[in-house]
Amino acid sequence: MNSADILGNDEDIQAKLEEIKDAELNNYVETLLGTAKTLADDGDLPGAVNVLQDATRSDKRIDAQIATYKNQYKQKILDAAAKQAGESRYYDAVETLQNADDIISGDSDIAAKIEEYRALYPVSLTDLSPSGGEDCSQNWTAYDVNGNAYSNGLNFSLYPVIAKTVYTEYAPNGQYKRLTGTWVVEGDTSDDFIGTVRIYVDGNLQYEVSSLTVNSPASALSLSISGASTVRIEVKGEFASLRAVGYLYLADAKFEN
Repeated sequence: MNSADILGNDEDIQAKLEEIKDAELNNYVETLLGTAKTLADDGDLPGAVNVLQDATRSDKRIDAQIATYKNQYKQKILDAAAKQAGESRYYDAVETLQNADDIISGDSDIAAKIEEYRALYPVSLTDLSPSGGEDCSQNWTAYDVNGNAYSNGLNFSLYPVIAKTVYTEYAPNGQYKRLTGTWVVEGDTSDDFIGTVRIYVDGNLQYEVSSLTVNSPASALSLSISGASTVRIEVKGEFASLRAVGYLYLADAKFEN
C-alpha cells in the first residue's frame, strides 16, 4: 500500500506523482533525443529517425524531432540525386531516391523527381520506331574485320544499283541532348567498298565521316542534338564492282541526356 492508497485523492500527493511522472518522461525524452542527435551529427539521419520512431513513450518533442530529421534527410537525398542527375547518372539518381523510401515513404516530391529522372534515361534506337526511311534495327551481333563483337545497333546494308544509299530517321522531339554509338564496318564488307556517313539534325548536316572501308577502326559517335525534332542517319556507298557489298553498323545507338 502506498501513500496514494492511504490519502486518496490528496491534491498535494497527486501533484507530486504527476511531477515524478513528468520528470521520468523528461529524462526518457532527453536521453532519447540525445542519442538521436549523436547519430544525426555523425551523418546518420536514418539512424536518428529510427531511434526516435522506436520510442516506447509518446511525446510531442519526439514527433517534432522526427519531422525535423526527415526533412533534413529528404533535402540531403534530393541534393545527392540532383548532383548525380547533373552528371547524367540518371539511373543512380533514381536509385538514390528509391533507397530513401524506408525513411520517407510516399513523399510526393521524391516520387516526382523519380519520374523526372526516369524520363531522362537513355533510350536505345533499337527500341524506337523510325519516323522515316528504313527500319535498320537488327537483333544480331556484328563483327569487324578483327573479330570484335558489337551489338544493340542499326545495320546499313549497301549494294550497287539497288541500295547505294540507306537512311533512317527518328523523331526525338526535343527530349534528348546527344546521339551516341560506335560506327563499325562489318568484317564481311568487300575490300572495294567505301562508305560515307552523314547525320542531319532538323534537316541540317551536323556530322560526316567518309572513306570508311573494311579496315577502318571502330569510331565513337557523340553528336549534340539538343532540342532536335528530327535526326536523319544516312549511309552512302561507293563500289568498285557490281559484286561489292558494304555493311555499316552503328553499335549501341542511343539518344541520351
